[in-house]
Amino acid sequence: MNKMFTTQLTGLFQRLSTEENAFLMEDAARLLAQAPVGQGSIYIYGEQELKAVTAEALYGVEPLQTAKELSEDKLEEITHADRVWLFSRSSQDPAVQRFISAFTEADIPFVLVANKDTNEEAVPIGNVFIDLKAAKGLLPDEFGNRFGFPTGIASLFIYHHIHFLIREFLEEEL
Repeated sequence: MNKMFTTQLTGLFQRLSTEENAFLMEDAARLLAQAPVGQGSIYIYGEQELKAVTAEALYGVEPLQTAKELSEDKLEEITHADRVWLFSRSSQDPAVQRFISAFTEADIPFVLVANKDTNEEAVPIGNVFIDLKAAKGLLPDEFGNRFGFPTGIASLFIYHHIHFLIREFLEEEL
């Protein structure tokens, strides 16, 4: 079981590391790095188990510069100098859809990291969407079902990749 899980997880990391995703992660990092450069904050939101990403950004060994936790009661605080980073299991999650509507209406740029659930565009143009590619479990059971949903691991993988790029961009600014 361990070898199968490791193989499947390695495959997921490879799917997340494609050239197309590298460009998307760079776009996301550039968009998010605008906040600290412009005296703004990066508001971060993790839905359900993806609160682990918020915890990593705020309390990890290497916290994300200018990061603040996003909640619905903080929507009024967010300005055009700020950027928003959303993590969700699903691009169609109701809370995430409320945030997308609010930020689109207020013209606040954001990045969404989630499993893409439809063929429609996940976010309006000018924002960045990164597909988690983790909509199903990694391992099959004896009945043909799948288990071992890697959304948390995949989200942290993407978070760290983009965080490293943000650091690199901000160091270039100095």
